[in-house]
Amino acid sequence: MTQINIAVIGAGHLGRIHTRLLTEQSVYNVVGVVDPVYEARQQIAGDLGVPAFSDIDQLQGHLDAAIIAAPTHLHHEIAMPLLQQSLHLFVEKPIAVNVKQATAMVRAAQVHKRTLQVGHVERFNPAFTTVRASLTAPKYLEAVRTSGFTGRSIDIGVVLDLMIHDLDIVLNLTRSQLIRIDAIGMTLIGPHEDMAQARLQFADGFVANLSASRTSYQAQRTMRIFTSTGFVSLDFTAPSVTRVTASPKLLNGNIEPQQIASLKDTLFEDLLPIEEIKLESSNAILLEQQQFARAIMHDEPVEVPGWQARNTMAVAEQILQKIESHQNSARPLRKAG
Repeated sequence: MTQINIAVIGAGHLGRIHTRLLTEQSVYNVVGVVDPVYEARQQIAGDLGVPAFSDIDQLQGHLDAAIIAAPTHLHHEIAMPLLQQSLHLFVEKPIAVNVKQATAMVRAAQVHKRTLQVGHVERFNPAFTTVRASLTAPKYLEAVRTSGFTGRSIDIGVVLDLMIHDLDIVLNLTRSQLIRIDAIGMTLIGPHEDMAQARLQFADGFVANLSASRTSYQAQRTMRIFTSTGFVSLDFTAPSVTRVTASPKLLNGNIEPQQIASLKDTLFEDLLPIEEIKLESSNAILLEQQQFARAIMHDEPVEVPGWQARNTMAVAEQILQKIESHQNSARPLRKAG
């Protein structure tokens, strides 16, 4: 195979981005963009010069792979027949609306020996990739992910829409068993939760506090990760990374009591030096697509295979169950799907 025949299913915000980036790579031949909404698919077709179709069945027999950027509640319905046709799939996050659907997709990919990659894009963000190797034993993590109300992804709540990005990173950082989840949430616009907070505790003592809102007046995608030797502060939007490393003197406890009062002026110069880490510029979605191509053509592993996304979904479901049992809205949450 010298070129991958691929279709993009879904002509919304992400579908447009995926289609544009695919057309810029010679390894891909974009057979078409698929969306039941005429205006949406024709807009992309006209702007990017790709064929447009109303139904993926119109392309049966002409594809090697597909990118699913449709609403989340349609992922399973779209993916299963394509996997049964032995197509490789890239599915935008979240993989599906529940664990049952995600498990079925993972099993189908295994049976048909196809790549199933999921678009947890922050794994490719230079703010994370630059420091990932140094975060071998995290102790504490706090993440804040907020946005204004966009009107997109309203078929799911903020846990599956936004918080799942940070949840995916948390689970990537530890192999310890998750032993406790506490969570609360609120429905503002509805029908799903629009604000949520979750606290995850692991058997090795690692604790993660996650906060997400999609009805905020200020957009924010930040994370702080603490280890035994310091912490890193990540801004996924900028992107940027600040690292604070404890000095040997501080780690060894070689500070005399009479010195403590005088530390306020030199704390971050002498004992906790601050470093702004230089990041290489990159396009995370483009990196995802390039990895997808290598997986198809050379059988290379992908960063976020379907089974990992399925495991993340399992924890997200537990968070949603905790929110439902501790509901702070006058209206009950509606389950996604």
